[in-house]
Amino acid sequence: MSVFGIGFIVWEEGRWICRLSETARKYLLGFEPNVEAFCRLQLALYQRPDARGQVYQSSGLRLEPGSSAKHLELIRQSYRVCPFRLILRLIQAKAELRGESEDETQVSPEEIYAIINWKPVRTIPSPPIHVLKKGLSLFSSGKLVPPQINRKSFKFLEVTNLIDCDAQDNIKLRALPLEIQRETRNRQITAIRDLSTFYDEFNSCSNKEEIINAIRRGSWIRYFDACRALPSEAVEVITGQDFVGTISRGIETSFDKVLPTAQAEPPRPKASEVGSTPIRTGVIPRPSRNPEETRIIRERRNSYHDLILQLLSKRIKQRGLRALQTPYIDLFTNVEDTKKSFGDQYCIEGSYLEGKNLPYFPREQKEKVSFVFEVKSSDDQIVLDQVRKAVSQLYEYRYRYKEADLNAHVILIIALQSDLSQIPWLIDYLLEDRQIGVCWLKGKNELACPQDCFPILHPFVDEAA
Repeated sequence: MSVFGIGFIVWEEGRWICRLSETARKYLLGFEPNVEAFCRLQLALYQRPDARGQVYQSSGLRLEPGSSAKHLELIRQSYRVCPFRLILRLIQAKAELRGESEDETQVSPEEIYAIINWKPVRTIPSPPIHVLKKGLSLFSSGKLVPPQINRKSFKFLEVTNLIDCDAQDNIKLRALPLEIQRETRNRQITAIRDLSTFYDEFNSCSNKEEIINAIRRGSWIRYFDACRALPSEAVEVITGQDFVGTISRGIETSFDKVLPTAQAEPPRPKASEVGSTPIRTGVIPRPSRNPEETRIIRERRNSYHDLILQLLSKRIKQRGLRALQTPYIDLFTNVEDTKKSFGDQYCIEGSYLEGKNLPYFPREQKEKVSFVFEVKSSDDQIVLDQVRKAVSQLYEYRYRYKEADLNAHVILIIALQSDLSQIPWLIDYLLEDRQIGVCWLKGKNELACPQDCFPILHPFVDEAA
C-alpha cells in the first residue's frame, strides 16, 4: 500500500479510515482492472523521502523510530529521488554513452545504487542525461563506488510491462515482438522520464514531529495519487490511453457518443462518416459510460488487437470501401455490389456458406452484403475463451444493427491473433455449426483463413491455411 499508493489511512472524526486512491479506483476497480497502467503511474511518482513507517494508534499517528531516523537522514542529505524515473533515464544515458540502442542496454543494481547515492543525482528528481553519463563513466572507472547493498531486488518493477530483470537483477527494457508494441512502450517511457513532479514538503522538515504534521495535512496523499498529481496528457500516455485513438483515426467511429445506462436496452449508436466526427485521441472511459463500452475500449488498447484492425481496415479501404466502427462493433463494411468491388475474388460457392439459408443471409440475391469483424487478441492459452466471447458478440451485433447500419445479408467474421489451423474442431464449429467465418494473424503483416473461408474472405486475407 505504501509503495504503490493503492490507498491511504487517514484520521477522520476520531477514527482511522482506509481510502482508495483515485488512481486505484480508476484502474484497479471494474470489469477488467488495468494493473500495469496503475503501476506505471504510481511508480512514476514514488520517491524518497516518502511517508512510509506510519504507526496507527487510537491516540493518533506516530512514526516508527527507524523510519523517522531514515527520513531525517535523507532530508539532511537533500535526497529528492524518484527511483523508477532514474532507472529509465539511466538506460537512456548508458545507451547513448555506449552508442547502442536502448533495447540492447542493461543497467546493474550496483550502477543504480552508486549513482542514486551520488550527490549531483540524488538531489534532482529527474537528473539530466549528461550528468548520468558522467556518473556512469565514474562508476566504470572505479571512482564511484556503490554503498553496501543488503536488498537489491527490482523484480517488482516488471509489473509495469516496461522492463525485465534477470536473475542478477540487471534491468533491461522489455523485449516486445511487434513494432507497434515497442512504439507504445517507448512513448510511455519517455513520458515517465520527462516528469518533474515531486513532493517537497518533507524536505523542509527538521524533526520527526514536522514529518508527522506534513503527513497529517494530507498533502502527501494528494501528491501520491497520479490521477490528481499529474497532467491528464501525461496520464493518458503513461497508461496507454493515448493509443486508444491510434487505430480509430483510420476507421469511421462514434467513440464520442455516450450511451446512457438504463434497465432497457440503450439506443443503438450510429456509425459515423470518416472525418465527420473529430476523433479525440486518448478518450478515457468515464464512470458514466456504459460498462460494456468501457470494457471494449480497454480491449482495443491491446497491440495485437490494433495490429489486426489496422490490417483489415487497410484491406477494406484498398477495395474502395468504408471501414466502419461503433462503440460496440470493432470493424464492419457495407458492400453494395460484390461483383463490382471484388470481381471474381468473392463467391459463396465452395465456401462454408454455400447452400445455407440463414436469418442474416436469406436466399435472395446476395450481392449486397455487410462484413462484421470481431477482433480478438488471443494467445493459445485464452483462444477458446476469446472465441466464445466473439461468437456471442457477433450474434448480438447482427441483431442490434440489422436494417439500420447493416445490409440484410451479413457475414460474421472472427479475426484472431492465434492460428486456428491446429485446432480443426474449433474451425469446424465456427464454420459449419455457427456459420461464422474466421481468420488469423500470420506473421506481422498478413492474414490467413481456412480453405472453406477463402472464397468469401479472399478480398481481405492473404492465403488459405
